[in-house]
Amino acid sequence: MSINIFDPATNHAVDRSSWTRGPWDAEPDHEVFQADGYTCAIWRHKSTACLCGYVAVPARHPLHGASDDAFYDADHGINFAIDHRGLWCIGFDNSHVGQGSPDPDQDASLGYGAYETADRVRDRLRSVARFLAAHSSTTPAAE
Repeated sequence: MSINIFDPATNHAVDRSSWTRGPWDAEPDHEVFQADGYTCAIWRHKSTACLCGYVAVPARHPLHGASDDAFYDADHGINFAIDHRGLWCIGFDNSHVGQGSPDPDQDASLGYGAYETADRVRDRLRSVARFLAAHSSTTPAAE
């Protein structure tokens, strides 16, 4: 059975024992919220400790099933689009060279970049939801 990142009851805890102190101390490893009628999820990657952001695209949305290239105009670093448990999911991760991590070993391999906080990931997800709303012929609630 696979996990459901859009289910707020999903238990997702990341081992923080090797991390230094930082803004991540008070951040969740998993969070689900609504923005402009779209379900958004923040998920901390277990191996890189970086936060990833996801938005569920409803089946009746014109961009449902579109590749990540279709979201280029969203300009939010969307780097994948995939079916997740029957939902079309678009998203981004923050574990690339030049981006920081709470895990010192991962931070070294990424080049000690700027860490994307949960607040920043929320803002990016809200912006993606606004993009989806602007490119929809129906409201998410009606879908």
